Amino acid sequence: MGSAPIALCEQDTNAYLREYYPLILRLAQRIQDGLPSRNAYDDLVQAGMLAAWACADHHQRFAAPQEFVKLLAVRIRGAMLDLLREEDWAPRRLRKKNKTLEIEAARCIQRLQRYPNDQELAEAVGWSVQELHQHWGEIGRAAPLYLEDVLPTHSELMDDAAHPHHRAERDEARTLLTEAIAALSGEERTALSLYVLEELTLEDVAYVMGFNSKNTALKWVTQGIIKCRAFLLALGLDAESI
Repeated sequence: MGSAPIALCEQDTNAYLREYYPLILRLAQRIQDGLPSRNAYDDLVQAGMLAAWACADHHQRFAAPQEFVKLLAVRIRGAMLDLLREEDWAPRRLRKKNKTLEIEAARCIQRLQRYPNDQELAEAVGWSVQELHQHWGEIGRAAPLYLEDVLPTHSELMDDAAHPHHRAERDEARTLLTEAIAALSGEERTALSLYVLEELTLEDVAYVMGFNSKNTALKWVTQGIIKCRAFLLALGLDAESI
């Protein structure tokens, strides 16, 4: 039998929370970046603090600090997303419209053996290119959970120690995600790599790529995510499962 977690005294718990407070703030800002005008930052931070506090008595069982940090990041992010799931940020009409786009994009990938360009994708859905571009912006602004939920973060993909029985599945997910990102256009590939694999905020992505605002970064990240989902659908996989 494994040993029980050692309870921390109040002083140790306070020091522990101070140590991981910057991580909580970074994850909260990352999610807040994709939200519409309503500011949920303080609520996200509070949810993250509660999640970190719940893990306080367990961090000593990890042999290496980085293993605990990976688990903690997943728990904090999950708590923040659970908070936002209580409200539907994207209208049902928009989600349905986007699902249609993903399915048609997957069919294009199967037929063309590559990602479709904007003209090809718009024609497949029956939209104009302008309508397609408008949708990129709408889904990005209205559905922050879409950006955070549909693809695993780098922390989750590398979290083998916390979930050893998922190692094979995560290795496969990591391989497929790498392939999907590699096939994107230059801007999409760079933006999505920075956002998903490097876990930068949209503001940081915009800075690194030399954009004037995070809205431009949001556009490229959103396009990249939708195309990656279509890539997985084209392989006959459920994009929600990883």
